[in-house]
Amino acid sequence: MTRGEARLRIIPVIDVMGGVVVRAVGGRRHEYRPLASRLTASTNPLIVANAMCEAVGALELYIADLDAIRDDGVPTAAVRQSVESFQVPVWLDVGIRRMEELAKLPLAVRAILASETLTELPDVWPSQGEIFSLDLMGGELRTGWPNTKVALTLAEYVYNIGCRTYIILDVAAVGERNGPNTLELCKQLQNRLPHVELISGGGIRNPDDVKRFQDAGCEAVLVSTAIHDGNQLT
Repeated sequence: MTRGEARLRIIPVIDVMGGVVVRAVGGRRHEYRPLASRLTASTNPLIVANAMCEAVGALELYIADLDAIRDDGVPTAAVRQSVESFQVPVWLDVGIRRMEELAKLPLAVRAILASETLTELPDVWPSQGEIFSLDLMGGELRTGWPNTKVALTLAEYVYNIGCRTYIILDVAAVGERNGPNTLELCKQLQNRLPHVELISGGGIRNPDDVKRFQDAGCEAVLVSTAIHDGNQLT
């Protein structure tokens, strides 16, 4: 089955802050509030995640530990306890800054190494399934490296040291229900970097948006708001 024929994977996303799941809106974290969802009245990470995975038949889960991202990169107790109970593989973003911080993560997770928080890049990409996240805000690359402002340049560097799985996410689109805004960058990466797995998301409302990501070369999409709103995605 070719990439174009394969069914795109839908990966639910939960954002955890203060021990509860919150609804992300445009990357404006000061506006995040406890989740209100059609799936469940709970804001408990484990309950919410299980409801989301069941709703879309997902076999993977993405967790953003917002307190860890903001503070020290150490998973919070609520996230660590939840990770130990999940029945599906977990992709975890705790705001890793340096490679040695990977040792602080639960062994079962796939770590997200995000351009927003990384303060260094290795000479060789780690070999434990780590995923690189190109983080944008309104089309602008979010990174701590003052001399690296072009997303494609950074993506190519990471590719050359061994990375083969990328997330491309513009947080300005998250939770806004306005449709995707990373399609062109996804297409450029797919054309320029051979044999990479691309994951994107943000702004997804319906099956047409999912299909647009697939047509742009993505193999999976990250989704939160549309699932909680009860939208049909396939």
